[in-house]
Amino acid sequence: MAPAQTAQGPLPPEAQEAVHKGVLAANQQDYLLAIRYFQDARKTAPQSAEIYYDLGLAESKIPGRELRSIAWFGAYLAAYPNAPNATAVKDQVDALDVKSQSNISRFIAKLQDQVRQSPASFAPLTKYMGIVARLWVFAGDEPAARKLAAAFNRDADAKNDIWAAISLAQFQEALGGFDWIQMADRLSDALKTADLIKNAVAKNKCKILEQDNLVLVQKIAGNISGAQSTVESMSLELKGLDPGDIDTYSDTVDDARLVLALGQIEAGLLRDAQLTADAMRPGLFQSEALGAIALEQALSGDIAGAQANVTVARKGLIGKDTGPSYNSARDSVVNALKTIAEAQLRAGDAIGARQTADLIPGELPYYFAFVGQIDRELALSLRGAPSEVKFTNSSSIRKATDPPRDTAGVRPKLSDWLKMLDDGDQSHVRALDTAPFLDLAAFLKSMPPDSDPKSSFATEEWTIESVAKAQLDIDAMLSRQARK
Repeated sequence: MAPAQTAQGPLPPEAQEAVHKGVLAANQQDYLLAIRYFQDARKTAPQSAEIYYDLGLAESKIPGRELRSIAWFGAYLAAYPNAPNATAVKDQVDALDVKSQSNISRFIAKLQDQVRQSPASFAPLTKYMGIVARLWVFAGDEPAARKLAAAFNRDADAKNDIWAAISLAQFQEALGGFDWIQMADRLSDALKTADLIKNAVAKNKCKILEQDNLVLVQKIAGNISGAQSTVESMSLELKGLDPGDIDTYSDTVDDARLVLALGQIEAGLLRDAQLTADAMRPGLFQSEALGAIALEQALSGDIAGAQANVTVARKGLIGKDTGPSYNSARDSVVNALKTIAEAQLRAGDAIGARQTADLIPGELPYYFAFVGQIDRELALSLRGAPSEVKFTNSSSIRKATDPPRDTAGVRPKLSDWLKMLDDGDQSHVRALDTAPFLDLAAFLKSMPPDSDPKSSFATEEWTIESVAKAQLDIDAMLSRQARK
């Protein structure tokens, strides 16, 4: 085992000594000891690319640590992108990636056999075959998942369950993507799979959940007409649900309408945004949409229209005072109220501005400063003195409606790789410093036998899914890292 060449200069003496001992241990094929020495060296020289390479090479020698090894090599290439051995490292990463995928596939096949051979008490068989099908999708082997569905030709309900499991797995996989175009394509795949579900209610539920995220992707891509068509499709599918499900799935449709309305606002389609918001049920989603519309109306001088929308938006906040959705809706309404008040001041209506400001939730830190500004303006107007008001920069107000940053093509940083390796949060299912990633085979074998096969299956399924999803994350990062 030879250390990597680097352009970072010599290591500190203490780190050099630790690396030297690590290399000696590796030459004796004591890779666990070598890793300990390399980690000691890393404590002294935490930014050294050479040490990341050494850790990747040592971990590659230990079965079951393929993903950890890949992550170390990813860190090495992030810290030293022009390394002279970069091509060789990438080839080794490819080999480790294939080995990891092969291991995951072998464990899924074993789990599938366990389900087939399980006693009748393990029923319903189709539920667990649906879970296995989902794992095949996460492992990148959709043909194996589709083969499972085809095996239930005489059982329509079972086939529906498995197609739904495959579709939702494609949907979950899409949400882990880093490229909006690829995400849209993957969501389209999920919707096509959902169309294979023959039960209309089950198909509609599946498609509503998936299209909610497709609308977001379409909005980010600037495809507002496509997003509107998707929302219209969701509305039709909502009508086909059982009465008991309509209320739950209505929230999902309104969430999509909110995204569409914000996209329409950004595109300058304020009238269309108003129609979209008016179609929503009273609540937090509608309040956020109406607040965003009111802000634009106030900026354009339509104070009456803005006030009308804010009045309805404020009603949607009543009785809901916690959670991210409430905070987003409240901030949208507050931004609108501040902008209306500033527009009123601009028009010389200080009294109206003060009345508008009184509608702003008083617990917000900036409320008192803002009201104080209006009160000073009101006092000046009563004395006939010139205005001192400074208007808010409208571009800063619009931040709430800006699309999320598109991470397509953004190369992963060194810290991204190290966080995966040193997460420290044992509850995080994809943290590479947890037991399954140190040796998956040994971890599964070490689990105590469970008299309840369902519980045993659930533990194995959760473990394999965690590893498969971690591989998806790593593959996505490698794809981004390869882009110029």
